[in-house]
Amino acid sequence: GDTSDYSEPSILFICDRQPPKLRTDPLPSGHKVRSQNITVTGGFDEPHLSFLSINGTAASVDYQSNTFRATLALEPGDNTIELYARDRAGNVSTDRSLVTYAPVSIISVPGGARLYWNGNYAYPGNYGGATPRAFNHAGRQKQTLRLSLPGFQDYCGTIDFSDLTRDAYFISLVPHAAPAFTRLD
Repeated sequence: GDTSDYSEPSILFICDRQPPKLRTDPLPSGHKVRSQNITVTGGFDEPHLSFLSINGTAASVDYQSNTFRATLALEPGDNTIELYARDRAGNVSTDRSLVTYAPVSIISVPGGARLYWNGNYAYPGNYGGATPRAFNHAGRQKQTLRLSLPGFQDYCGTIDFSDLTRDAYFISLVPHAAPAFTRLD
């Protein structure tokens, strides 16, 4: 064929007026969690994505599979999770979700009782501090709780960390009864 020693430089323009499409993987049921850290994952549909952040921090982006992920530390209460994506043309897309971080609080009356986890009457269990106390057990399990305070009967019960409807356990400790002595004549 015919050849030429000279060719004009060319520039390719892409007219992109569509913002990036974001998809967040489902968050925990009811958007309530017991764990302080949450990993947010999802995907995007944008061939020219230039930036993606979650709560202002750049997310880890896999351009091969068009997915992203980021781990966030939550504060107790409601937390807004905001995704922000921008493509090379400057189009912006945002998405917001609300997640509630609700650690379980254990409060005794009177306060200052010693907490033990997963013990029994022969073994007190693992010491967990004194009341009032909040715990962020992430597992979906029940654990045995024992409260001990001098002058009061020990309390033994079960805490169900998978029950997302109950965030606090108020436990009234019962004083030891004074021993009754009978005088024998």
